Amino acid sequence: MPRLRQALYFACLLFVCRLFAGCSSSRITHSTDRAPAADFNQYRSFVVVDYYRFRNDKDPVVNSDLNRQRMARLITDALISKGLSPAAEPANAQLHVKFRMDLQTQQEFQQSFNNNWGWVGWRPYPYYPASMNTYQRQYEELTVVIDIVDARNDRLLWQGWAFAEIDKKRKKLPVLQAAIVERLFSEYPFPPQKNKR
Repeated sequence: MPRLRQALYFACLLFVCRLFAGCSSSRITHSTDRAPAADFNQYRSFVVVDYYRFRNDKDPVVNSDLNRQRMARLITDALISKGLSPAAEPANAQLHVKFRMDLQTQQEFQQSFNNNWGWVGWRPYPYYPASMNTYQRQYEELTVVIDIVDARNDRLLWQGWAFAEIDKKRKKLPVLQAAIVERLFSEYPFPPQKNKR
């Protein structure tokens, strides 16, 4: 019985690994960084000043005016929820916000080891030769980068970036943009968190 349990355990483990491997490419991978000495409490107003492209990006849907405007609205709403205000006059804004979107084709390779378990009566045993199964697929990955700079000296204060798989027909792009912006600005350091007692 111990060998049967071990065989079932490894079979379940392999199934779970394959399941997570197949889902991993659709998840959002993100990170943020900030200037270590920056005092974010002194900044209260902002403006989304421009949009700039990666040199190698030519996708007409991802970089359409509609998607650029949508991203600008999402960023504006996120910063308002953080307690900042859009500047009445862009020239008076304390923060300038820039963003860019890129789309690249990626390849994913997965390998699984099959040790070819067999049975003798009711007891499992491995037999050889073992085999290696290889799986390959292509997918498109969206990259979003958001920069927030001090308007007075153009110093980069905060940056957030994210990567996520995008569907081929771009139908889920608005939902994906919203999820990325929400994920990134959940780590924006204003307002400061209250100390827990």
